[in-house]
Amino acid sequence: MNKSGLTPIYYIITILGYVIMFSVYAIFFCENMKERNYGIVFGSMLVLYGYGLLLYEYSKEWQIAMNEEYRRHIDYTHAKGVATLGQEENKIFQSVELGLVTKHFFKGRAVLILFHVLSFILPINEHLKISDITAILGQFMVYTDTYLTIGYILLFIYYLLYFIRNYKDSHKYFVNKLQMVGSSMLMYHYFKNISYMLSL
Repeated sequence: MNKSGLTPIYYIITILGYVIMFSVYAIFFCENMKERNYGIVFGSMLVLYGYGLLLYEYSKEWQIAMNEEYRRHIDYTHAKGVATLGQEENKIFQSVELGLVTKHFFKGRAVLILFHVLSFILPINEHLKISDITAILGQFMVYTDTYLTIGYILLFIYYLLYFIRNYKDSHKYFVNKLQMVGSSMLMYHYFKNISYMLSL
């Protein structure tokens, strides 16, 4: 059976990327709590909530996709008579389709949109860059399912710029190295999404 879509590696890297980014902002939260920089603390809380939601939501999507893929293959093999249930249970799960989940555009994105918008109004982001506009537009497009491929491209660009910014200071601080790893994983995530959308 020919299958096309997003592999388990996609979900593993995506989830690990969000785990790392969550950890980064947890570090920022603790550091700024010690310094009593409450504006940045509030911003860190928003980002933590946003990444935490996305981490949970992508984990749920992977679970739904795996269950659906397993069900489809069971139906196929029983219909064709080419495998027993025991053989199917040992089969390596290979790929899933993005369309298996009807609500792919998560609430965590709305929280991150709020963070980036407020960053231009309140002192909640010590690394505010004009490139954050790419995050606002990209997250909004993906969340609302409007020009979805363009939204993924904008978010890929945002994390590419994020990677470059942290690369400059990666020799100084461990947290910058973590940010590079996390942003690299999310760049992979959005690259795969772009590739998948262009293949439809």
